[in-house]
Amino acid sequence: MAIFDNTGGPVTAADWAILRSNKEKDVSGLTNQAAYFLGDLTADLKIDHDDFVVFKSLYEAAHGTGSFAQLLASVPEPSTLSLLLICAFAVGRGTRRRMPTA
Repeated sequence: MAIFDNTGGPVTAADWAILRSNKEKDVSGLTNQAAYFLGDLTADLKIDHDDFVVFKSLYEAAHGTGSFAQLLASVPEPSTLSLLLICAFAVGRGTRRRMPTA
């Protein structure tokens, strides 16, 4: 259960994914409820830093002090993962080259 679904359960890592993926999204044309389900925790029809501050407070209240830092450490950034895959591919290609025969 999560806060960004209709159950109103405690804040979860799934909520973090929703909030992060909608960062800086224009929700001004939505209802407050629709904007909330995308991550607008402050009801200002903007998903911005203020919403992240509220999220961190809610997450740590539900899971304990320092739990938000653990959540961030456990989720690799997509760009980091992509970079690692590209490097692994490049290294793999480089080791498959054959030495020219004389």
